[in-house]
Amino acid sequence: MKYFTELTKQKQQLFYLEPQEYESDNRTLYQYALGANLYMNGLRDLYDTLVTKGIEARTVTICFEDSIAYTDVEHCEKELQIFLERLIEDGNVHEYLPAIFIRVRGVEHFQHLCQFLTDGQLRQLTGFVFPKFHQQNAHQYLKQLNFLNTYIGKTLYAMPILESARLIYKEKRISELTAINQILETYRDSILNIRLGGTDFSATYGLRRSVEMSIYDIHVIADCLADIVNIFGRQRDGYTISGPVWEYFSPDVTSAEVRGLLNEVLRDKENGLIGKTAIHPTQVRYINATYTVTYEEFQDATQIVGTKQTGGVFKSEGANKMNEIAPHLNWAYKIMARAHIYGVLAKGYDRTALFYQE
Repeated sequence: MKYFTELTKQKQQLFYLEPQEYESDNRTLYQYALGANLYMNGLRDLYDTLVTKGIEARTVTICFEDSIAYTDVEHCEKELQIFLERLIEDGNVHEYLPAIFIRVRGVEHFQHLCQFLTDGQLRQLTGFVFPKFHQQNAHQYLKQLNFLNTYIGKTLYAMPILESARLIYKEKRISELTAINQILETYRDSILNIRLGGTDFSATYGLRRSVEMSIYDIHVIADCLADIVNIFGRQRDGYTISGPVWEYFSPDVTSAEVRGLLNEVLRDKENGLIGKTAIHPTQVRYINATYTVTYEEFQDATQIVGTKQTGGVFKSEGANKMNEIAPHLNWAYKIMARAHIYGVLAKGYDRTALFYQE
């Protein structure tokens, strides 16, 4: 898999280092590579959307939960099965087919899909998204996934969504998060990413952020997100955590909807989150472009990693900051991972250069 393959040759020249190939079976690197995770429902023609026409997203989630009615579930399951079977018939010919995840409706639905889909069809997937994830259902989800992976001989990843009321309620939050963290440790190799349900958290209080505000301006939600990062985002033994969905979209890069999206993705990054749920194709390019590495960031990270044995403090190549090796080393490792996946922009260019396609 590889990012920005849709760009013209002229656009490719914007990179100092172009995005490199990455593999989903390299969890250490792949956890940073989800980018804009585009949600879609199974009512659409999946083969036409993902194969015939193609999309910019490198990660898609086919949603069986909130995006479809209960009466449509059986139809969507059959469409999913047809789609996966066509991928098998095609063979390994879709070089840049996005990674495919399934967002199940719950534990019982997940168990049903494990039986409904054939081994070959399941192997076309990259993993599952588990909604309303909490300590009472965590073992059920992950034990079933562990059994499935053993049975089909492939690691399908889990992406649990933290979005239940017991997490947003402060008096229950820390004990619940701690319990979930302990459960995840048992299944660590299968946990690719932890996702955040900002919309569900907001719904608990009857809130919805306006286009002028980010999730970090809604203090009761931001307080919860901070605790989640505190427990799950620790460098030594933590996980990657993705940003919640931005509900607004527009084809106009100058619109309030796009400006708000960009602002929130930047604030996601500053708060330790990488990757973001997308609910419209127009969001994908802006989200993914934000994860590219600037020339200055790359030079700083290269200097820090290159001098990790000696330590100390050095003036940056740009002579505008001090790079302190010990405290900045973990940041530098993440920058190098993003540089491999999303590329490094040429000197003098910023990410807005990628917003427009000739």
